[in-house]
Order: sequence, then C-alpha cells, then structure tokens
Amino acid sequence: MTIDIPTIFVVLAMMCGLVAAVFIFAWFKRDRSGLSLRAGIAGFVTSAAIGLILTRGVAPDRVSIYLANALVMLAFGIGWSAARSYAGKTAPWPVVVGGAAIWLAACAVPAVYAVTAYRAMLGSVIIAGYSVACAVEFWRAGPARRLGAQTALSVLLVVHAGFVLFRGVHVAFIAKSASLFAGDWVQGVLMIEPALALVAAALLGVGLIRERAEQELRHSAETDGLTGVLNRRAFFASAEATIARARRGARPVALVLFDLDHFKTINDHHGHLAGDQILQAFTGIITHAIRSSDLVGRIGGEEFAVLLDGVDQDRAAYIAERIRLELATARIAKGGGFVGTTVSAGVAVGTDVDFLTLFARADEALYEAKRSGRDNVRSSLPLAAAG
Repeated sequence: MTIDIPTIFVVLAMMCGLVAAVFIFAWFKRDRSGLSLRAGIAGFVTSAAIGLILTRGVAPDRVSIYLANALVMLAFGIGWSAARSYAGKTAPWPVVVGGAAIWLAACAVPAVYAVTAYRAMLGSVIIAGYSVACAVEFWRAGPARRLGAQTALSVLLVVHAGFVLFRGVHVAFIAKSASLFAGDWVQGVLMIEPALALVAAALLGVGLIRERAEQELRHSAETDGLTGVLNRRAFFASAEATIARARRGARPVALVLFDLDHFKTINDHHGHLAGDQILQAFTGIITHAIRSSDLVGRIGGEEFAVLLDGVDQDRAAYIAERIRLELATARIAKGGGFVGTTVSAGVAVGTDVDFLTLFARADEALYEAKRSGRDNVRSSLPLAAAG
C-alpha cells in the first residue's frame, strides 16, 4: 500500500490554517480568555512550519528541517500557553519557547544534526511533552468544574503524545528509509494521525469555548453580583436538592438565616457604598466560617442564608454565634473612619424535613432574635419529620 506523504502534509497545512482561522474568529466573537487567540496563533505557526517542511529538497536543510521543526515546537509551546490561559494561569515564556530553543541548540551540534534518529527522537519527546502538559492543564480544573470537552481533550492529547512518541521510534529505529517523504506505509498511517487529531482538537476546542460560555451564563444567572454568593432562586433550588440527599442519607441538615441589624440606617447615614462594603465583608466572614461544601446565599437586601449538611443543632448554633461575634468586632474602613454593625440569626435543624418547613422555622427563630433586641442567635426546636 502506498500513501502519498507530501499530500498528507499539504492537507494538514491547509487544515491548520482553517482551524486557526476558526479560533481567531471565536476570539473576536466572544472568547476573551486567551485560549482561542493563542490556539489560533499556534495553528498559523504550525501551518507555516508545514509549508517549510514541504520545501525539503528545494530549500536548504537549515530551513526545511532546522527552522521548520523549531516552528512546530514553538506552536506546541503556544498551545500549552493556551491551555494555561484557559485555566486562568500565566504561561512562562521560557517554557513556551523552551522546546524550540532546545531543538535549535541540539541541531547546532553537528553530531546530532547529522543523525536522523537523534533528531526524530528529540522532536518527538519535545512535542509529546507539550501535549501531555496541555492535557494536564485541562485536567487540573477538577471533577467539580471540569467540562465534558475538557475531559475529552485531555484524553485526546495524551493519545496524540503516544502516537508522536511511537512515530519517533519508528522513524529512528524501524523504518527502512529515514526520509520523511519516502517512508513506508506505517509511517504514512502515522502521519494521518495528526490530521485526525487536529480535527478532533478543533471540534473539542470550539466545544470547550461554547461550554465555558454557557457555564459563565449559568453562573451569572445564579450568583449575586455584589457578594458573589448564590442568589435567592439558586440558593432555594440548591438547598432543596441538598436536603433531599440528606433525607436519603438520614443526616440532619441545619438552616441559618441572618439579617443585618439596622442596615437601612447604615445606608442612610454612611451611603450605599458603605452598605455594599458591609455586605461584602459579611459574606467573607460567612464563607470563612463554613465548609466549602456548605451553601450560602443572599436571599434579600441584607438577608443571608446558610445551609449546613450533616450538622446538628448545637454545632449550627455555634457556627452562627461565631459569625455573629466576628461581625460585631469587625470594622469596615469607610473614608477616614470605620463602620460597624451587628447581625441577628435564626437556626433550624431537621433530619427528615422539607426545605420550606425548615425555612419557616428558621425565619421564626430569626424574628425572635430581632424581637429580643437584635445582635443574638435564636434556635427553634429540632424538627423530626416533614410537615
């Protein structure tokens, strides 16, 4: 079987250019994370590199081999920086250009440059290393945040790294001809893999951008813009789901309602900016006092709710009291002075209870706290059954 490798390279160069254009278009349209822009630049650099590779036998080897492969490795370094930018991390430029620099330095050594096996293995290791590094960056988002396209792209990159390493071994030690364009059918088949991987990566990359945009829209719709915690609708929905899980596991669940005392007076006397600062400071106090798995939401202007899964009444009251005391001693800078306030809290706990019943009992306890002079915590009697 004969496979025309130069034709594969021509198709691959065209595909790289097309994919690069798609990513640049996506960057212009909606993606400002840096992923699309850098992926687009990587695609154009790869397309240019393949163009130089195709001049082998016409252009000097220093151009078609030395420079061309350096551009391929630079493209993979830029691709790694795209994965880093997607994860919200910076990409050290020495690492981005490091692969190309290592390649150029190695090829400057006559003993390395003259032996195809050395060049093939070195290039394969560098490209495979960047591919695995990209996969790690996409995977590191964690199971709670990882999107479907992220997982697929991570797997694809690892598989691609395996093909690249095998291709290097085949060219260096197995193929009868070391020439890139005169390889056997196995080498031809191995050269088809980058084209297939490129198409898959492009589709997954575009899907990744779309999924992230949808995720950001959901987050915006569910989050209070000032404090960054759940809004009322999202908190209620999440609380009902959490309570349903707790009911199946026969675990207690505690709901704590907070209401900042005399908040309207603060807005009237110190301005709404001071009120906003107090809301943000109080949110920080709450989030530092609870677990990351607990729910917290702003359910009204100065009203907050916290749902604690697997927490009994004593523990819930202790957490509420700790939050109350920390706010009472906090001083929020405002102009040349400080603004302080207090909070009242109501606690309700149940083992087999629906959310609305739990909320009503916590609200009653909160009302009792405010009626008792504010700046205190009150608890309702534990609920043993729904209704």
